[in-house]
Amino acid sequence: MDEMKKILVVDDDSDFLKITEEILVGAGFLPVCVINTEDALKKISEDKFDLIILDMMMNSITEGFDFASRLKNDEKTAEIPIILVSSMTESPHFPEKFHQLFRKSWPVSASLEKPFSAKVLINRINDFIK
Repeated sequence: MDEMKKILVVDDDSDFLKITEEILVGAGFLPVCVINTEDALKKISEDKFDLIILDMMMNSITEGFDFASRLKNDEKTAEIPIILVSSMTESPHFPEKFHQLFRKSWPVSASLEKPFSAKVLINRINDFIK
């Protein structure tokens, strides 16, 4: 039997975490939900994750990006796909606009605009892990 894929969900919205957890469990994934990047780092140090779903704006406008950049620059976590979720990613040129605004490269594998359907989320996850 295949081992369940473990997904770390990082968001400061407890309602989003509950809904996302239900979606992931229903799709056969093993979600681990945390409300901030500090808790996420602790979980990452304790366990291996197949994918991370990460909110862009938590305590600051760039917290999600800063956290994703930190993970991408660490050889232990650099290969973990990261899906950024935010209500600010509606433009297809968002990665370029982000770079222009913050002078940082796009540190995530994909982005989804909130709100999104369960089907859209699962399809995006399946793009990165099988």
